[in-house]
Amino acid sequence: MDWDKLQPVEGFEHLYRDKRNGAIINMDAQIFEDERKRKNIALQKIKRDQSVAEKVEHLEKELSDIKILLTEIAGKIK
Repeated sequence: MDWDKLQPVEGFEHLYRDKRNGAIINMDAQIFEDERKRKNIALQKIKRDQSVAEKVEHLEKELSDIKILLTEIAGKIK
C-alpha cells in the first residue's frame, strides 16, 4: 500500500481517501470480513428462498394434476 497517496478521513479512524482518484478505502480488516460474511449470509438466504419458491411451484402443479385426476375419477363413477 502506497501510504503517500492516502489521506486519513477526518473523524474516521480506519478510513483513508486515495489522493489519485478520491476513493474511500476502509483499512479495518475486521469490518471488511464482517461485511463479507453478511453478504454471504444474504446470498444463502436468497438461494434458500428461491429453492422454497421452486418447491412450492412444483407442489402446486402436482396438486393441480391430482385435482384433475380426481375430477376424472369422479366423472367415471357417476
